[in-house]
Amino acid sequence: MALLVRILALLWCSGALLAPAQVVVSGTVRDTAGVAVPMASVVLSACADERTLAYGYADVEGHYRLSFAVPEGCDTLSLTVRGIGFQAQTLLIALRDLRPHYDIALVNAQLQEVVVRARYTPVVQRGDTTEYRLRSFSDSTEFSVEDLLKKLPGFQVNEQGMISVNGRTVSSVLLEGDDLFGYNYALATRNLRADAFETVQVIERYQENPLLKGIADSERLALNLTLREDRKYAWSGHAAAGLGVGGGARAYSHLNLFSVSKREKIYLFGKADNAGQTSLHDASALIPYDPFNPRLHLRQGAPQMRSLQQEPTENTMGMPRAFVLQNRTALGCYGHVLPVGALKLKISAWGGGERTAQQAFSESRFLLGSSDLNLSETATTQWQRQVYHAEAEGNYYSPNARRSFRFFARADHAPVRYEQDIARQQAGADVFRIQADGNRLPLDLFLSTEYTHKVGKNSLLQLTGRQDYLRHRYDLQGEHAYYPLFFGLAEDFRRLEQQAAQVQRRTQLSALFMAARGSIQWQTEIGAYWHDSRLSSAFSLHNTQAKRWQPAPGEPYAGAFRVRVQRYYARAEGVYHHNRWRFSAQLLGGWQPIALIEERTTPRRQALPLLQPGAQASYKITDRSAFHAQYGFQQQMPAVASLYPGYRFSSALQLLNGLPDPSWIARHHARISYAYNDLVRRMTTASLSASITHADRELGAQHLVNPFLSINEPFRPVTFTSYALAGNAGRYFSALSSRLDVNILYDVSDQQMRVNSDALRQVRTRHWQAGVGYGSAFEGWVNVFLRVNALRSVSDNQLSARETAAAVSQNWLSSAELVFKPSALFRLKWRAQHVAFRSSASPYAHLWAVNGEAFFQLPRQHSELRLLWNNLLATRRFESAFADGFAESRSGVAVAPRFALLTWSFKF
Repeated sequence: MALLVRILALLWCSGALLAPAQVVVSGTVRDTAGVAVPMASVVLSACADERTLAYGYADVEGHYRLSFAVPEGCDTLSLTVRGIGFQAQTLLIALRDLRPHYDIALVNAQLQEVVVRARYTPVVQRGDTTEYRLRSFSDSTEFSVEDLLKKLPGFQVNEQGMISVNGRTVSSVLLEGDDLFGYNYALATRNLRADAFETVQVIERYQENPLLKGIADSERLALNLTLREDRKYAWSGHAAAGLGVGGGARAYSHLNLFSVSKREKIYLFGKADNAGQTSLHDASALIPYDPFNPRLHLRQGAPQMRSLQQEPTENTMGMPRAFVLQNRTALGCYGHVLPVGALKLKISAWGGGERTAQQAFSESRFLLGSSDLNLSETATTQWQRQVYHAEAEGNYYSPNARRSFRFFARADHAPVRYEQDIARQQAGADVFRIQADGNRLPLDLFLSTEYTHKVGKNSLLQLTGRQDYLRHRYDLQGEHAYYPLFFGLAEDFRRLEQQAAQVQRRTQLSALFMAARGSIQWQTEIGAYWHDSRLSSAFSLHNTQAKRWQPAPGEPYAGAFRVRVQRYYARAEGVYHHNRWRFSAQLLGGWQPIALIEERTTPRRQALPLLQPGAQASYKITDRSAFHAQYGFQQQMPAVASLYPGYRFSSALQLLNGLPDPSWIARHHARISYAYNDLVRRMTTASLSASITHADRELGAQHLVNPFLSINEPFRPVTFTSYALAGNAGRYFSALSSRLDVNILYDVSDQQMRVNSDALRQVRTRHWQAGVGYGSAFEGWVNVFLRVNALRSVSDNQLSARETAAAVSQNWLSSAELVFKPSALFRLKWRAQHVAFRSSASPYAHLWAVNGEAFFQLPRQHSELRLLWNNLLATRRFESAFADGFAESRSGVAVAPRFALLTWSFKF
């Protein structure tokens, strides 16, 4: 038996030695964008007889490995790779040139033409995500994503670009799941082309750190924009250029460029024009404060610095941008999402500049009791704005999903320069001119880090740190007829020069422990916060001989002011779920030493206890409706710029002597709301909320004409109470491809304060607002989109002597869009804007303006021609009325002249 085994073993060994040698070939299969193609079939065969030598499949990362024996007499091999949705790739290999590794790139299979006609649901809901399929709401004439969002059921977009859905504010807008803009998302929604995107996903309870899911609740609402499949190539996008005439030469350019894969994403977009198509100053940080959810996130630092300067505001009266007097604007933005090993890095930057001009007039009556003041003004203002912004975010998650490290860094520089020329006339006085040139040079640096360690399955520890540095420098040159009177100088001293600076440093460190057990979630946090603010201001006056003079040596108008705040706090929060109920409560307590320091006075120091409770309760009535109640209490120091507004030329000593000791502004917030959302079945949304806010020692104002352009001086403690009722409802009719939405707002505010004569004044302001919008036939040959808003404001200004002055203003703002689509190659759009207004008992004044656009599709050239006619009615100005507790005014702005612009857009 042993002899037989030896013979068999010898025969096997000899056969193995005589058998052809085994060869191994490996490699990766990817598409043209570099993304792995899993489950691609790989077949190796002999060319002579097409005999299969080996076959296999690529794994999830696209790797394959084949082992085969080289047949006798074969000198050429064939390697064929196939993948679903890709063209087959065949590689001929000479045996003498055989290599051990071959990488294969597959090309997407392109169908010539496929037409599918079927009805589909325009809105789909999956758990916490509601998905809107955009083609159901588009008439293909929308330029930006924002234009399309305004047509979605339940969506509202305000003039600053902030988005709300069914009454809730959106905190982030993601591009293919990545946040590149934070609260500056208006940059993306106002500049990205609408037809590049397939869906908009509304994500409730958005959690930016996935380790927190199931352990901590989130009240944040986010949108996710998903690209169309034909845009997910190595590079795709839009490019447009245009020329026009009217009011001078007009030019326009625009670029959207995408490169999206599963591992890397690149976004580029930019605009440049002088046709009112771009508004750079809309790219400001929109950071909403929520008193019920005050916890900071990775991208969110302390509130932005309040400016010492009251820059002239640009009033558009709700007009489309093309009507506003605009000059040259340009904006470029770059975003990049890429993996660096185990770290996912997000980089974005944008920059640009804007030069604009505005002409305006106003007629105002200031209600100062028995000494009412009537002023009329005509003003010309020019702005030069620049924006430079860069940010980077990095996310690292350990392979076992138990640890994460995240960081965020941001740098902002946005200088502003303006020139203002005002001709002002006071009743019973001569006309005098006011001129001012101002500069603001801000710098903002921010860094935050976050380390999260999952202690157990349902508990974690999180350490965070934030560092913020802000520096603003202000320069002002003004000429005013009131300067000599205010400073007690000769009439020749009408020219003023001022320089002011503001520096703030803020640091925050905290440790947070979160845990969840059954229906209970809880968290505890301890932290420290340091805030150091420095302000300085100095100015001089010139007479007609340009001799420098420092006014009132005994009255120190120049000086420095400093506020140092420390906060040591602890916070506890608990959440309890029971059936359809959810209860949460939180309590923040601590100790806050404060120091107010002025170089010529004794420092004021005080340590204040800190106690801020909050509670929430919600009840899910059905799967589609819920009731919510909230209460929050906040203690906050006044902004430093409000304590020492050097720009208004207040004496630091006089100001400090008039200020109370360091104290809180105490604010109470309460709100109840009801929400209904049934977009999937009945395509209906609705929300209704009532809220109340009460504040003690709020910042008030003395109402007098100060030596510059405004009519206020700080700081007067005010008791403030506000009641508000807001509601909106929307319905989408699938059969008619149309939508209807309605919104209402009613609020009442009461203020009690001491005014110039130290008499007690009570002001009650009532404000009504109602709006209705309707859009129809998005898939038909004619589309209509109508919107009407009515606003009415009534203010009663009552002194302690029972002297009452009332102010009333009423405004109607309406717009209409009419789109004709006689064929797939041609579209015609008309947009009309109407304003009706009146103040007090004056009759209504009506103003109209109309734009027209024609779209010509060139499908073979992947292009579109667009002809814009702006201001067809040659409207010269828009006007409105305004009233509050202290003033009523009628104001207006000039609009751009009639012009035409022809643009060519290419899609690739």
